[in-house]
Amino acid sequence: LASHTAHQLEDVWDLVGVAPEDRAAQLADLVEKIQTLCEEKVDEERGLAEQFRKEIEEARKEWEESCRALQIGEKDPTASLKRDPSAMTLGEDGVSLQTEYEAILGRLESIRAVKAVAVEDIQGSQKRIFEAYAALIGCSLEDAMEAPELEQWRD
Repeated sequence: LASHTAHQLEDVWDLVGVAPEDRAAQLADLVEKIQTLCEEKVDEERGLAEQFRKEIEEARKEWEESCRALQIGEKDPTASLKRDPSAMTLGEDGVSLQTEYEAILGRLESIRAVKAVAVEDIQGSQKRIFEAYAALIGCSLEDAMEAPELEQWRD
């Protein structure tokens, strides 16, 4: 691209009659602008990669905490990904960040579904406790939910 552009510029400059020192200055300016643009693009992509790493770490942390809270003994979802020892430019384990993100996010979504069911079950049990207390004591459900003796069963 740069070589092709330089040849086109040379043709135009030959036609116009631009002096060699002006040509050199313009080419140097063009090369500097291309270099700056390339560096900005590389920095932008590195920033995206770092954001990906952060999102993977956050998803992994949520997955680990949820597995612990639900007492699910699951191994890291990225552990079973194919490792390519020749892929030195990929992530630490020879797996792209995209692949790692999709693996951890897929398992996290499954764990979130299990967690949602567990929360519903707990809320149902909590309601039954309050209803049983209200029936036993002879008070309203609202009063049972506010009873100091049942504070441990509230959210």
